[in-house]
Amino acid sequence: MVTTEIVSEVVDKIAKQELTRRIVNTTTPHLIRAGTKMTDFEDLDSSISKLPSSLSPTDMLIYIANHKSYADLLVILESVSRTRRAVSGLGNVYLPLSASVEGGQHGPLVEVLYREGGKPAMLDQGIHTINIVTENDRKVRGLESNDQQQRRELDSIIVEPHSAMFLFPEATLEGGRYYDDGRVKGMQRVKKRILGLILLKAQKANRNITLLQLGITGTNHLLSAESNFLTPESFLGLLKQQVGRNQYLAKVKAREPLQLSYEKGFDADEYVMSSIAELLPEEERGFYREKNKEKELQAA
Repeated sequence: MVTTEIVSEVVDKIAKQELTRRIVNTTTPHLIRAGTKMTDFEDLDSSISKLPSSLSPTDMLIYIANHKSYADLLVILESVSRTRRAVSGLGNVYLPLSASVEGGQHGPLVEVLYREGGKPAMLDQGIHTINIVTENDRKVRGLESNDQQQRRELDSIIVEPHSAMFLFPEATLEGGRYYDDGRVKGMQRVKKRILGLILLKAQKANRNITLLQLGITGTNHLLSAESNFLTPESFLGLLKQQVGRNQYLAKVKAREPLQLSYEKGFDADEYVMSSIAELLPEEERGFYREKNKEKELQAA
C-alpha cells in the first residue's frame, strides 16, 4: 500500500535534484496562470473598484485573509496585480512569512517551489517578505523568537510612503487541513494581534488604513495543505484546461473596502476575522463559526 509518507519521501528526493529546480523555474509561470484560472476572483474586482483611483503617500492598504494552503500565493499575486491595474500609488507590498519557509525548513519540495517559483513571482509584483517566527517555528522547529526584529521592520514599513501589507493573521495552514472524519478544520483563532499593532503604529505615523477583507475557499483543493503537493482535482483541472475547458476549484470573496483606525479596547483582529468568516461556507469557519453564533445569540 502506498502511503502519504512514502509519496512525500519520493517527492522530496525528486525536489532535491538540480533538474527539478530548473523545471520548477520554467513551469511556475504556467502553473500560476493555470491556478489563477481555476480561482474565481469576480468578487475581488468589485471590491477593488470601490478603492480611490489614486492612493496618497499616507494611505496604507492592507489585504487581510484567512489561510488555507500555499496556493494562497495565487490570491496574493492576483490581488496585488488587479489593484495595481486599477489604482495608482500602490507602493511596496509586505507579506509576513514564516521564517521556516524562508529558511527552507518545510522540506525540499516547498523550498524549491518557494525559491524558484513563488519568491520571484512576488518580487515581480513588488511584494516583499518579512520573516516572522511563528508558534510552530518555535515549538516544532526550535527557532528563536525575533519579536524585536519584527517590530523594527514593521516600524520601517509603517513610515514608508505608499507601503501596503498582506496579512494572514492565522499564521498557519491548519484551516485547510482535515480531521480524520473528513471535515475541514476551518479558520483558526488568531493568537497574535498583528492588525491591532499595525493600527496603533499607523495612528502614530498619521497613516490612513484601508482594509480589503478576503475570504478564501478551495485553494487547498489546488495544493494540499497536508502534503503541500498538487491534488488530484488540480491535476484534472490542468488536463481540462488543455482541451479548452475550465473548472473553478477555489473562490475569493471580498467585502467593500473598510476604513479602520486604532481604538483602545477594540480587538480589531477578532472583529475582522469574524467578518471574514462570514464570507466562507459555514463548515469552513472553524473557531469563528461558534464565535459568530455566540454573537448572534447575544444580539437576539
